Amino acid sequence: MSIVDSPFVTIIILNWNNWQDTLECLDSVSQLDYPNFKIIVFDNGSVNDSVIKIKENYGSSIILLESPQNLGFAGGNNLSLEYLKELNPDYIFFLNNDTIIEKNVLSILIEQAVTDPNIGILTPKIYFYNPNLSHEIIWYGGSKLNLMLGKTFMVGYRKKNHERYNKISYVDFISGCSMLVKADVLDQIGGFDPDYFNIFEDADFCVRAKQKNYKLLYVPKACVYHKESMSFGSSYSLFSVYFQVRNRLLFIKKNVKNKWKVIAYFSAFISIVKKSLLIILNKNTSSLGAIRVAVSDFFKSSFGTGSIQSFLENKKSSRK
Repeated sequence: MSIVDSPFVTIIILNWNNWQDTLECLDSVSQLDYPNFKIIVFDNGSVNDSVIKIKENYGSSIILLESPQNLGFAGGNNLSLEYLKELNPDYIFFLNNDTIIEKNVLSILIEQAVTDPNIGILTPKIYFYNPNLSHEIIWYGGSKLNLMLGKTFMVGYRKKNHERYNKISYVDFISGCSMLVKADVLDQIGGFDPDYFNIFEDADFCVRAKQKNYKLLYVPKACVYHKESMSFGSSYSLFSVYFQVRNRLLFIKKNVKNKWKVIAYFSAFISIVKKSLLIILNKNTSSLGAIRVAVSDFFKSSFGTGSIQSFLENKKSSRK
């Protein structure tokens, strides 16, 4: 595919205090065999020397945008999209900075994207990162979304690679970890909902795209490797727990039909109880407070960053 025939793609990568992974990601992106793309790196209010390091290594070869504060995945990508009015891309490739991509990823995804004008969002197969970049453990091998329970499920998560995950297929939602979006989709539905800040904003985005009759396609021949939870820590970390709990409740509020909401909220309540027990078993009881704050913020309609940061600061102050 020549540059003349190739749709123009803008790749958006967010960085937050993690220039080491961002540079590794950029190293892999710079090796893409696709002939027509531009990279935007959006620094999401880093307080270390991230901007300096990124400029030193990639300088004028990328567009580096800076925010004075952390706007989260939703806000950071949305502000980056404002810059696209000048670039006018055909597709936008949202990519986590804690990923390494194979050089043919974009070529494979675009090859599939152009086969059907109703394909609006595409994703590669995503593996857990390992130093050898071997195809071993699946992070994303497809997905299911239960809109009666307001629950997402990633197919193959933590499973060994298998032929069953190698079938190209339409899926219910696509992770923002690696998401190729047709520009027309953004024209129709806008960007990510900033109420989520981080977590569930991608599922919400996909629901809105499907409501406009766009298809979501999983393309396993394209491969990405993900260093899971580099920004917010483990699934039991205070920030991760807070956004998982609050944002599932928010997702239910915004996307589940009224006749199913009681069932969905009850399911979420059971999940919260299970998560609390797992936190206790993992001896990470400091995150129990994050659940309380998450539920409280949901009922107070405190979205975006919510009050988790002030909770953490108060917690540190009480220890002094």
